[in-house]
Amino acid sequence: MIIPIDIAYKKAVAAQSEAANPQQTRMVSANAGSGKTRVLVDRVSRILLQRVAPEKILCLTYTKAAATEMQDRLYETLGKWSILDEKALHENLRQVLGEDFHDIALARSLFAKALETPEGLKVQTIHAFCERVLSRFPIEAGILPGFEPIEDGEKTKLAQDVRQQILKKAMEDPEGDINRALQMLTLKMADQTLEGLFAWMSTAGERIVEWKESGGTETLRHLLGLKATDTVDSLLADFWAATDEEVLEAAIPILESGLKTDQGVAARIRETLAMGSTLKAFHHYALVFLTQSGGLRKNPVTKKTMLATQFYFSAEGKEAARVVNFYDTLKSIEVLSLTQAVFTLAAPYAEIFAKAKRDRRALDFNDQILLVKDLLSKKAVSDWVLYKLDGGIEHILLDEAQDTSPEQWSIINSLSEAFIQDNPDRDSKNPRTLFAVGDEKQSIYGFQGAKPEQFLSEIKSRLVGEAKQVRMAMSFRSSQTILDVVDAFLQAQGGRLAMFDAAEFPPSSDAEPHAAFRKDKGLVELWPLSPKPEKGEDSAPWDTTPVDAIGEGDEREVLAQSLARKIKEWLDNGEAIYDRDCKKTRPMEAGDILILVRTRGGKNNSLYDAIIRHLKRESIPIAGADRIKLSDAMIVRDLLALSRFVLLPRDDLSLAEILKSPVFGLDDMALLSLATGRGKKSLWSAVRERDPNIAKRLEYFIHLSRSSTPYEFYASVLDSVDNDGESIRRKFFKRLGLETREALDVFLDRAMDHQQNGVPSLQHFIRGFENDDAEVKRDMDAAMGQVRVMTVHGAKGLEAPVVIMPDTTQTPVYKETLVPIKDGFFLKPSKGDTPLSLEPFTEAGQMRQDQEQLRLLYVALTRAESRLIICGYQSGSDKNPYKENSWYDWMYRTFAGLETETIETPFGDGMCFGHQGIRLAPTETSETKPLIKLPSWVRSPAAEEQQTSKRLSPSHLLASGEDHPIESLPRDGLTPRQKGIAIHQLLEILPDYPPEDRLDKAKAICLGYGEVTQADMETILSEVFMVLDDPSLDFLWGEGSQAEVSLAGRVPHISADIEFSAKIDRLVVGADEVLIVDFKSNQNVPNTEDSVDDVYLGQMAAYHALVQQIYKDKIVKCGLLWTAQSKLMWLSSQKLEDALTKIESLPNYGQDTDLRLA
Repeated sequence: MIIPIDIAYKKAVAAQSEAANPQQTRMVSANAGSGKTRVLVDRVSRILLQRVAPEKILCLTYTKAAATEMQDRLYETLGKWSILDEKALHENLRQVLGEDFHDIALARSLFAKALETPEGLKVQTIHAFCERVLSRFPIEAGILPGFEPIEDGEKTKLAQDVRQQILKKAMEDPEGDINRALQMLTLKMADQTLEGLFAWMSTAGERIVEWKESGGTETLRHLLGLKATDTVDSLLADFWAATDEEVLEAAIPILESGLKTDQGVAARIRETLAMGSTLKAFHHYALVFLTQSGGLRKNPVTKKTMLATQFYFSAEGKEAARVVNFYDTLKSIEVLSLTQAVFTLAAPYAEIFAKAKRDRRALDFNDQILLVKDLLSKKAVSDWVLYKLDGGIEHILLDEAQDTSPEQWSIINSLSEAFIQDNPDRDSKNPRTLFAVGDEKQSIYGFQGAKPEQFLSEIKSRLVGEAKQVRMAMSFRSSQTILDVVDAFLQAQGGRLAMFDAAEFPPSSDAEPHAAFRKDKGLVELWPLSPKPEKGEDSAPWDTTPVDAIGEGDEREVLAQSLARKIKEWLDNGEAIYDRDCKKTRPMEAGDILILVRTRGGKNNSLYDAIIRHLKRESIPIAGADRIKLSDAMIVRDLLALSRFVLLPRDDLSLAEILKSPVFGLDDMALLSLATGRGKKSLWSAVRERDPNIAKRLEYFIHLSRSSTPYEFYASVLDSVDNDGESIRRKFFKRLGLETREALDVFLDRAMDHQQNGVPSLQHFIRGFENDDAEVKRDMDAAMGQVRVMTVHGAKGLEAPVVIMPDTTQTPVYKETLVPIKDGFFLKPSKGDTPLSLEPFTEAGQMRQDQEQLRLLYVALTRAESRLIICGYQSGSDKNPYKENSWYDWMYRTFAGLETETIETPFGDGMCFGHQGIRLAPTETSETKPLIKLPSWVRSPAAEEQQTSKRLSPSHLLASGEDHPIESLPRDGLTPRQKGIAIHQLLEILPDYPPEDRLDKAKAICLGYGEVTQADMETILSEVFMVLDDPSLDFLWGEGSQAEVSLAGRVPHISADIEFSAKIDRLVVGADEVLIVDFKSNQNVPNTEDSVDDVYLGQMAAYHALVQQIYKDKIVKCGLLWTAQSKLMWLSSQKLEDALTKIESLPNYGQDTDLRLA
């Protein structure tokens, strides 16, 4: 049934108005492009017009980007109301409210009120909301105040540390359960699967705890029909005891007189009986009835044998059933044993991982959700918490409700339960409401716990009283042509029902066809597949191409090349595209095109990379990848190569990588001229002899690496300039593109985190970083005049005039390592090794995955505004070129039911549905926006900023010209300076840990410094714990004490041009006095303050002067804590005054530009 556009539009407007009505709870099903963001903004605006305070509105979104977009749209709306003239404002308010609104002053004031609200309008992700709740109620939630959300990189490192602890436990107890479990899993599984198990453990802590509390593998054992006493040996003995060997022996001569097949069975039975009652004998005997893959033979013996023998050995006979059952039992025992091994590792892993997070006061996203869920469900504290929260929440708005997990719904339900309770003090005209909008057809985050059935269930449960479901069906994004193809897929081909378990959870929307607001025509194309190449000659024996690299004739490479050339043709020839904003046809631009793939991993990774590579070859503007694995980013790989070289200059490979990188930019011939003919010399020796300029820069980098922290090293390298005045940072961006900026920023953040959370060491940093699988997610919301290539998941919420889908012929395999069952899991075996009792669970998992893939297809199709191209590469044989139920299969069947036309494609005749585009005349292309010519100063280096003041570090005052009074003789292991840094670090961190945990933590920090020796560690730990265990120093770690306190400012009586910057090791603020203590790790400890070096006295005098300005009414005392003897030496006021007098008398302090901060 086709609904006229004007009627459909009126229904759409009415639906939007009904959904935005804040007088009642609303559950909204919104098709793709139907304007749900506008409805959310309108509903919040109408709530504010009811004089509801902004802080009493809670808007929850699925992503930070969605929260930012919604907040921006809200502020844009409210800001516009504040400046519109009265007539225009009246009209705007009438459009939003559907009626006249006369309180113009209120509408104009909302923008300022929203800006003045602390923390602004509460538009946030549910994780951010949970973080805020936990920060308000940490004690009630059972956590320590001051927790911090754990970042992905830190969590990965933490998971690696926990894994090492598990492996250490196994090594320490070779006969223990953990080591036995590891041996079993290592023997039975591939290394990659074992890696996947540890990755699963790091994300499934709460589920592992529940698994343990429910009895571990007991549920699985009952499901498999096994007894606690069952073993392979006991069951094998039972099997052979029930075997009638006399019948088998009698059958041998009968079978030997039969045909060749029968004779083979006779020989197998004879061999079996000779083996005895062993497992090997069973497997040998089982092949009478089973194939090598485990399937049942149709006719084990021929019809030429006696009837009784045929019956005994038939596939339907009791003996065959007995063998099949025992074969299945063996598979059951194998699954149970492997799952028990996983549980044996998972239980302690979860416990250690949880403790490690507690020690760091760190919570991941899942922890926050579960803690808030439990907090709101505990009757003992939930009433108090809800009372405090309810006082601040009157309206809840939930976006992307279909991707909200059951645990998140539990939180929302707990918050909204109070909304339905009567409150005589409330204004009945403005009830508290819940608003949820989503589309079950777009639920694509099952791997994060989302279940579309949950959204449908929530809708059903709330359709009582005044609550009402609203359906928003009209698309304001896509043309009717695209929507007709979508409807043919959903309705005629049954895609809508195949997306869900429709019998139990019928979809709530799409009861009627999709309608488009747009009047223009669109176009959908289905191209033939890129064919597989004909088998060519074998590669030459000296060919070093990686075996998994795709060749030029590969079907994926050909598809990527054809797409790039087609896009180039469109852009060069002015292919027409309809512009929704301008409401007219214009020439296509690179930013109009969005290329979507299912995944970047596996075989598809080659297609993904090939598309980006060929677009660049055609000089087409491209935004690059939407996600970058940090360790794979070229700029990061080059910086790591530089790090390896400066640490080991004899590393020829790393040096060669640096010479070819943008740092030096040598081509192959230039590199060969340096590398060849050098005999046995290292490449570094050859560079120093043959190119002094390059050698000089490399020596500078080596010097930097030995005098700087990792962050300072990388920042200095990137900001260094060549003879042309161009920085290395700019060189990287010129060659690799500005898209590398995000990867570089995250890399530098990691370097900064490294030196803030441990002893800074370049060697330790790169070693830890090389095991980091962190990804950088790039912001691709705005096209910025570039082609975007991304996954469908990454494109959720985005749109483009032209969408290309090249990754359509594959179907994902169910790869869940641990398959969930009631009260637990089982380790998923290969298909042929799955016991019959567990097949329904794996089939259910595969079905859920297939359903989500169809929902993912719907999301991909509905990103397109005007033009959609569906193509792919041959992934099977010529007879079956694509997988059954693949996206291409569904689209091919969909096109078969449409009235299509034939079009020319790069791979022969294809099909199209809709209006074929026209080519614009050259005069029409002039309407394209002209490029803005940048002024010359944009590319010129900025003038050096005039320094208005000089910076000094107190630790450099009164220095005698030497680097430091601490000795710095070379030796094995750590230098004295490095030991001092380690001692300072431990004295900063350890006081926050319980005394019983300090030693393990201290050892872990020391081991993190790669050069540390056992002697170093003993010295460091001896000094640190002598200080920590000294009862006379307890005041340093108690109430009012702070570590590493930063100070900045000017000191009275010293030139106003001098700014001091400092960091105090320990500051204790009491009622009447303030204590400053600085740690000194010198081995030569002075007996009195008269023997203290002037540099220390100057440092403490500056500290005293700075702190005294802050605490003017308190006595400030300064002391030096000599860690080698745990000796605290208080400095007299006279000594500090004398040191300050010396500082004031210095003629030119501050002239040294290379001073570092303390």
